[in-house]
Amino acid sequence: LDASRGPCRMGDAGVIRFDYLRNRAPDALDWFRSREIARPLQAPLAAVATALLVVLAAFGIETYRADQARSVERLAQMRVEQSRADLAKTTLERTDIDALLALDRRLRGIRLSGSLLAQRLADIANHVPGRAWLSGISPTSNGISISGHAEDLGALSETIADLMSSKTVRSPSLVRAGKDDLSQGKPDLLSFEMRVEDGPK
Repeated sequence: LDASRGPCRMGDAGVIRFDYLRNRAPDALDWFRSREIARPLQAPLAAVATALLVVLAAFGIETYRADQARSVERLAQMRVEQSRADLAKTTLERTDIDALLALDRRLRGIRLSGSLLAQRLADIANHVPGRAWLSGISPTSNGISISGHAEDLGALSETIADLMSSKTVRSPSLVRAGKDDLSQGKPDLLSFEMRVEDGPK
């Protein structure tokens, strides 16, 4: 190889010689450097290059910000879905609690109704004088119906007066009163029926 004789020559013996140093692949950067830009075009080209760099930088920044915004949106969506799931679970638990509270109120009402009835019965029995006695007690729509016997009219009046001082029933009213057929030798023995209303006086 003889680099001084040109890129490609045919020798005396028919040997082809190549100059690899002078025929290397062109370099774009070297080519660009070897070109001279006219002075009037230098300023406009510099401005265009600067504007292009600014646009590319702005595009990169906006792309980064868009990616960040999408990431924040995904996190917010995940939180919203989690919040909805928690809310649905809380609503279900609240429904169960409301059902248990309603059942508890019903049980309390049943228990208290029995307790109140027992208190009323005991209170009625305590307000019957010694010269009268009860033979039957039955509930009514708004109170209790009482039937019994009294030795005489005074004992019956005393029974009504005692029931008027009761704290668990009110407004005793006499439904009927008459001579007891089973007087057993007591001509003044009376049978009676009266009604009292629920609630305190």
